[in-house]
Amino acid sequence: MSAGNLRLVSLSFSPDDKTFASGSSDGTCRMWNSETGELLHDFDDHQNKVGIVAYSPSGVKIASGSHDHTIRIRNTRTGERLTQPLLHADAVRSIVWSPDSRQLISACDDGHICFWSAPTGTQLGSPLQAHLGHINCMAMSPSGSLLASASSDCTARLWSTVTRQPFGRVLQHNDKVYTVAFSPNGQFVATGGRGGIIFLWDISEEGVIATDAVTVSLLHAAPIPHFTGVIDQVR
Repeated sequence: MSAGNLRLVSLSFSPDDKTFASGSSDGTCRMWNSETGELLHDFDDHQNKVGIVAYSPSGVKIASGSHDHTIRIRNTRTGERLTQPLLHADAVRSIVWSPDSRQLISACDDGHICFWSAPTGTQLGSPLQAHLGHINCMAMSPSGSLLASASSDCTARLWSTVTRQPFGRVLQHNDKVYTVAFSPNGQFVATGGRGGIIFLWDISEEGVIATDAVTVSLLHAAPIPHFTGVIDQVR
């Protein structure tokens, strides 16, 4: 399989591993058969690079986010576009789905987080001013109760997906934060960025999601061996 000579900037596997999607610098989003390499769909309606592609947990839908300030939601089987483009004020950097696939959450270069109805494409409330810099990555907790965001403002933050209010304290770094992930049990959050250090944070107490900010504590900070800074070039 080949996506041509263009720079690939995003990849995502379907929940059943049977297909995967790619996003390219020319604004195309493609879907492939992961067993045969066959090209299944070729979408070319973005006007700038596709920086993020994300399957819904159900596998029925796929969302592509672009530097053209839009998200497109499509049916993974037919390729049909299911809603009007989801319009943003800046380049879309990150997309996460709610566990039930009914809500889409997006993040932009302007530091805002937006909440959307996946069935209708309707924005749910006003954008959340989450950070003072680019939001480079987001992650949803396994339960869907918490959202984590990582930013170029040297912080990562946790948010309640119900109230959309900050959860716990700000997770401070000494440099830009590029990536964030939850552990499968939802107890820990890992953050990493430009400084080549991974931070591990404890966000629970005896398996129960904490309500007190002080229970969000740094457990460990470990340097990444042979870190090259290549991720800086991607951004």
